[in-house]
Amino acid sequence: MKKFLNIKVILLVIILSIVAFFFLKPKENVEVKKEDDTVVLGSVNNQPEFSEVEKGVIYSGKVVPLQARYYIKDSNRKVEKINVSQGDEVSKDQVLFTYKDNNYSYAKINSLSKQNELLTYQDDTAYWKLIEKENELKGADKNDANYIYYLEKEIATAKATMALNEATIAENKANIDQLREQNKTEITSEIDGVVYKISEDNSQAPSDKPSAFVTVFSKARKVRISVSEYEYASFYKGQKLKVKVDAMQKNIDAEVIFVDNIPNNLDNPGVSYYDVDISVSEDVPFGYTVAVRVENE
Repeated sequence: MKKFLNIKVILLVIILSIVAFFFLKPKENVEVKKEDDTVVLGSVNNQPEFSEVEKGVIYSGKVVPLQARYYIKDSNRKVEKINVSQGDEVSKDQVLFTYKDNNYSYAKINSLSKQNELLTYQDDTAYWKLIEKENELKGADKNDANYIYYLEKEIATAKATMALNEATIAENKANIDQLREQNKTEITSEIDGVVYKISEDNSQAPSDKPSAFVTVFSKARKVRISVSEYEYASFYKGQKLKVKVDAMQKNIDAEVIFVDNIPNNLDNPGVSYYDVDISVSEDVPFGYTVAVRVENE
């Protein structure tokens, strides 16, 4: 009997030990991992990515081109040649692609040019007639009312003819310039940069946001962050900052180049957010996420 009781006591001790092990075991540390005293938070409900730290505020942003140009293909014209490839470096005024000639536009330009030549001749004729009649009026007998009336009428007609001709010539020149711009066979880059993308099937179909046929990104790049109205006053153009690129394991000196004075969510209720652009070096790839530190003053 005593032996049986000892066995029951031993079993009870074992069970209590197991229960104590599971219920009294210390909880795992679930604290957010910190690096360099900084916690970089993800974006929630389109709010800016930032965290407050002892020495300032850290904002998270992506690297984008400082400039971008989008060249849309005219669906009414045929591309004869694409002169660049995706990834090519291009310089300002370098040809990106060429159209075939538009004979109708050239014919219209020639017609307007010939009309302007005729109008210019008529304008010159009216000018010299004006000078002639004005001189006659100066020497005319002031008592000859009929002759005075005739000269004044001729002068007024000459001035009206010149004004109408000059207005028509100016309108024709504007139309010619527009036709030449629309009929340019060579489409050139407006900036130095890199051909980011070529969309072969692009056309100028009706759309609020048509895709580009050729997209050119500048080599210069920036980080765009969105700051709330509470931190807005902390930023100013020319401000020196530190940019940390975790993927490259390096810190970069940077500078604020633009602070928008209009919120990017002006039509939305609640807290306002403003775009701030910060320049970064060209060795940081497009799309990299970086941390932008704003030191406390």
